Amino acid sequence: MTHTEIILIAEAAVFAVILIVIRYRSHRQMRDLENHIRRFRETHDVGELETADLGRWPEIRALVVYLVQELKNGTITQLKREKAEYLALQSQITPHFLFNTLEDIRSDALEAGMRDIARVIGALSTHLRYVLESDDLVWLEDELDNVEDYYTIQKYRFGDRLNLVMELPDEHLGCPKVKIPKLTLQPILENAISHGLEGKLSDGEIRIIVETTQNDLLIGVRDNGAGMTQEKLRELNNSLRNRKRAASGSGSSSDGKRHNGIALVNVDSRLRLIFGENYGIHIYSMENVGTEVQIRIPLHSQES
Repeated sequence: MTHTEIILIAEAAVFAVILIVIRYRSHRQMRDLENHIRRFRETHDVGELETADLGRWPEIRALVVYLVQELKNGTITQLKREKAEYLALQSQITPHFLFNTLEDIRSDALEAGMRDIARVIGALSTHLRYVLESDDLVWLEDELDNVEDYYTIQKYRFGDRLNLVMELPDEHLGCPKVKIPKLTLQPILENAISHGLEGKLSDGEIRIIVETTQNDLLIGVRDNGAGMTQEKLRELNNSLRNRKRAASGSGSSSDGKRHNGIALVNVDSRLRLIFGENYGIHIYSMENVGTEVQIRIPLHSQES
């Protein structure tokens, strides 16, 4: 039953009551009902039907109550549908405009001979498309490709101060066919750069090590940056286990360290929510040596 059909039936039901009132009740109550239905037709406010005096006609009142509920449900559903359609259209327009603009800039950079800038803009466009358009669970290979795009963007900023190395379990077999949550690795790389490597003047390195056991996929994100004290390391690992917010798990009043904790806690929480309490991340670190964030994911959790 459509929204319009319900309104018409509701009006017909109240008109039927008016006919009964004409026969059995006073002119005053008839005028009162007429006012209710007039206001309902003008505003479609279902409250006008709910407050109409229908006490002596329970069958008609039951019909009106049913129609009022249908009107409410129909209105809410219609509003939700319209909002969803609007958001869907908006989500299509914004990335489309963004990607087209980035492609125009990249083309202009190529024509001007600025190949480094063109490469960075291309990586940024691919990275944003991955963030905005990919499913929540993605193939590990696609996640690693996104990491390379992110590295290309950061490489433009840091130059030779930053290098990325990837180690896969078997060069001939390629990347393990397993799905992981989208944007599992990029926040960890961002933290490695911001909190471990940004202060290094040269030879900063992030090494991504992919290994498999019989049941699990292990991904290590290792940097040769500043590292952290053992006290700080214990607090951070405890914050992951205890589901604390980053501010309480960071052990520092530094905004940067709190941000670091937030990213790690969020990644760990997502992994545990999807795969269970036996999975997530654990952190290893030595001050002035570096840090490794190890990710553990079940190897056979999704069908390929």
